[in-house]
Amino acid sequence: RWRVHPDVAAAVDQILAGAPALPEVRSVVVEEGGEESVVVERPLEAVVPPPAAAPDLTQPPWDSQSGLFPEALPPPTPSLLDEAVRSAARRDRAASAAAGELRGGHVAVFLYGVELQPLRGAIKALGLGAQVKVTDSLRAADVALALRSQLKGAPDLRAEAQRLGVPVYTIRSNTEQQAGKAL
Repeated sequence: RWRVHPDVAAAVDQILAGAPALPEVRSVVVEEGGEESVVVERPLEAVVPPPAAAPDLTQPPWDSQSGLFPEALPPPTPSLLDEAVRSAARRDRAASAAAGELRGGHVAVFLYGVELQPLRGAIKALGLGAQVKVTDSLRAADVALALRSQLKGAPDLRAEAQRLGVPVYTIRSNTEQQAGKAL
């Protein structure tokens, strides 16, 4: 005995719809005289499930991708174009700061965790005295210079600098050599 679905596509459709797909049962019968024949037993008709309940139109539609109702969806993220414009503005500002083109011919540097003495030594050694000014406000800064170990514990500073479009450069230690490389 074996079971056969004569129309496989229809059987798959029934299974996906939640209804049982009933196969034909076939068997080989040996008749008098030794002849074999195949007997096909037709399946019983499937019990048709009751129709689904009507949708509740008082509920807002369901978002099948996120699994949330529209009111609970997060606000839309900025478009790729918005991100590209912001990124280009940050790059332009960083390039201008590196060339010393901002704030009347000097670059305003905000220090975070960096000692002033090694920075002053590096400024003097590189001959940048008139071109680099230290500021105590991130808003007034063209660039930020941070000690890497201090910056790890300050995600708010990174976020604020990114929001303001101020590039953040890091140094490993408070030495004149590291400050000079950053400048």
